[in-house]
Amino acid sequence: MRIAARSLALVTVGMLTGSLIGASILHQPEVAPPADMAEFFAQYSAPDKHHNHLKSLVGTWDSVMSFRMDPDAPEMQSRGTMVTTELFEGRFIQQDFKGDFLGQPFFGRSTMGFSKPHGEYQCTWIDNMSTTIYFSSGECSADGKRFTLNGKELDPMTNQPLAYRDVITILDDNRHRMVRTYIDADGAEAEGFRIEYTRRR
Repeated sequence: MRIAARSLALVTVGMLTGSLIGASILHQPEVAPPADMAEFFAQYSAPDKHHNHLKSLVGTWDSVMSFRMDPDAPEMQSRGTMVTTELFEGRFIQQDFKGDFLGQPFFGRSTMGFSKPHGEYQCTWIDNMSTTIYFSSGECSADGKRFTLNGKELDPMTNQPLAYRDVITILDDNRHRMVRTYIDADGAEAEGFRIEYTRRR
């Protein structure tokens, strides 16, 4: 217990020392440590109403993804399962996907949470068909029914940056939908794919 307490104290001191050094290097005013450190970190790290919005995504979901390889091509579908669990007392969620894409096994993992310091939702995605960690960030409607996340990726054909927007809409307690929209350099938009999620009974 003493070792754990000492380690926590060192981490805390290190974080504050880093902030003070950063302020000095950037010629910003130094910030005095709070009088009650325990209370400060309790408030700093406590989940709030934004984290409660994530709870609607928790569960095991059957998914159907619809997409077109070309605007004039017929629509294709891919099925899978998404298992979404809470992490660290509701501060984050983790989503594990298992399915297929173009006849090949497809596995992916996402983490998502609300950053109180940044005032935004943040999301990561990795999968077995890429070597990239994808990042996106954004907001949620006041009623918790619509998440909007914006990110960028490299177009695999041109290797040029391509912006995208993911909109997750909570339809009811047992259904939600994600729509990915791509946005080119001129601002033109095109739907990339959509995924319908149904809670597994």
